[in-house]
Amino acid sequence: MRLAGVLTVLLGLWGSWHYDEQLWAAAAIAIASVSGAVMAVWLRREGWALTAALGVNLAASLIVWHYRYNDHLLDWWTDLAWAN
Repeated sequence: MRLAGVLTVLLGLWGSWHYDEQLWAAAAIAIASVSGAVMAVWLRREGWALTAALGVNLAASLIVWHYRYNDHLLDWWTDLAWAN
């Protein structure tokens, strides 16, 4: 399970460098994070919950990055902070 989640996140990050792929990468990372959250509840492990929470933050960052792609970072860093 861990290997599948890590590979999904790495593949999502690799795909996020392409403009049209950022939403798909965010969706893949969000799905992997949901499965990590389910494992956290099922196994009662805090490590799984932390990993799932970090994955949700990464997915939210990719979504903001997709919609503010052409803007300068100084213009949208507050949106990025609010999303996380």
